[in-house]
Amino acid sequence: MPNNIKLSKKIHVAVRWLSYLAKNKNLNPKSSGEFAINENLSFYFLEEINSQLKKHDLITAKRGNWGGYLLAKPANKITLKKIIEAVEGPISLINCAKYQCSNTQCGQKNIWMKINKEIEKIFGHTKLSDLL
Repeated sequence: MPNNIKLSKKIHVAVRWLSYLAKNKNLNPKSSGEFAINENLSFYFLEEINSQLKKHDLITAKRGNWGGYLLAKPANKITLKKIIEAVEGPISLINCAKYQCSNTQCGQKNIWMKINKEIEKIFGHTKLSDLL
């Protein structure tokens, strides 16, 4: 099997989890434990993702017997870019596409920056609601 450029497992799980919450239409909080079992995921891995999603105001938690998680805003207000940046940080195909590069002899930075901007634009225009 050839190697591919891939999004991380964290991103994939975060998108699946948020899609699951979006399909619920915020009718009642959903259990991350139940989702983890159904999706064959580590509960602790999902809770790590939840911590990052809460920190970036993408989900809210409700405590108690009927507690769980809800989207913090409608699915059409959450972009794929926000999800990716919440769990992995800034989008950058290679470091010099986003950050200061010390190699003055390399002529590739401009094309990487251009490609990176286009990818950010696509992720920025893709809403969670588009993925449902």
